[in-house]
Amino acid sequence: ADGLLVTIVSIGAPLTQALYFWGRVATGDPYPFSAIGALPRFVCMGMMIYILWNEIGDKSFGPGLAALKLLILSLAAKLFMSFGIRVAKVEGEKKENASSAQLNVAEYEGIFTAIFLFLYLKKADGLLVMIVSIGVPLTQALYFWGRVATGSPMPFSPIGQCLLRPLVHFHVMCAWVSWSTSSTTRSATCLWGLVWPRWRWFS
Repeated sequence: ADGLLVTIVSIGAPLTQALYFWGRVATGDPYPFSAIGALPRFVCMGMMIYILWNEIGDKSFGPGLAALKLLILSLAAKLFMSFGIRVAKVEGEKKENASSAQLNVAEYEGIFTAIFLFLYLKKADGLLVMIVSIGVPLTQALYFWGRVATGSPMPFSPIGQCLLRPLVHFHVMCAWVSWSTSSTTRSATCLWGLVWPRWRWFS
């Protein structure tokens, strides 16, 4: 992919990340860098979603569309936390629950998005690929918005963490291994499956 939007996000995303983190570290205060860094990042994510949408020629169910859905869900969760919780100055258990849920789904977003883009570039298909392409975005959405809607970790924390995610995680690992041509990649994937931080399933 190339073009003006790609150039903007390629420069803007790393810059806003650095500005947000080091600005807060240097000042020792969330403001003004919390707002200055957050808003451009939302814009960059929106641009990335638009770019990826245009790059994916086949909009049917598949790993490319799954990666796009994860980006959309990620942006939606971040916007909710910024404007629905922090700007609205929500406090107490509701804030803690939403924050915990958002951090939890964010932990999974990066690795799953990377795997889906890999599978998309490899033109992977088949039953396992179809299962994870539907299952991962669904479990991410169910976990976060279920907790937000109920205001409590129960019952969506055990449903998402202990039942659905481990199953989807296993299928992702199998799909990755089956479509990887490198023995090193297959070995690393199996190792990732063994050392994945399962203590987070219960948070």
